[in-house]
Amino acid sequence: MRSALVLLMLFTGISRAQTNWQPDSNAVKYSGTGVRAEVSANGKIAFVFEQEQKYFGTYVFRKKTGEKWVAVKTFQYNDLKKYAFFAEISYSDTLQHCQLRRAGYEVPVVEFDLKMVKPVKLLNERVCDSLHFSEPAQYEVFDKFGKSLMKGFGRSAYVKKLKYDAYYVNMNSSTAEFIKSKKCK
Repeated sequence: MRSALVLLMLFTGISRAQTNWQPDSNAVKYSGTGVRAEVSANGKIAFVFEQEQKYFGTYVFRKKTGEKWVAVKTFQYNDLKKYAFFAEISYSDTLQHCQLRRAGYEVPVVEFDLKMVKPVKLLNERVCDSLHFSEPAQYEVFDKFGKSLMKGFGRSAYVKKLKYDAYYVNMNSSTAEFIKSKKCK
């Protein structure tokens, strides 16, 4: 079976071509019965169904709060052309147990534990000596051709030895551009 990835915004029927959404190659994937969950670091979750009518039905995405399960989203899978749906979880530094269940069934079709990674931002885009991040991060610096120049972990990265030019930095799962500048304040 060919598995083209055409994602639709939950409840709206908007195709991927009509949105700014792009697949996240860093998303963590969890396989289940007839569905997989792709969880991005920013909290977006795509549920991608196998394109078979036997999986048609109403589904409830739930997360556990204390001892209770709370419904986050409910959606209807009933069209082979619309086989993927979005849900979103807000940032939490605590472990969250999540599951997708088919209405009327006790056993979840997919379940997973996740701990959201707080988004990291680059605090300075024009740099002389060091990059500064909003949170401690696993980072990697690339030149404009995609060549990896340095890696590390921390709230800052010492880049004084880089030539004056434009560069990119990956911080956890986000990317930013920065300029190594001659002029420093």
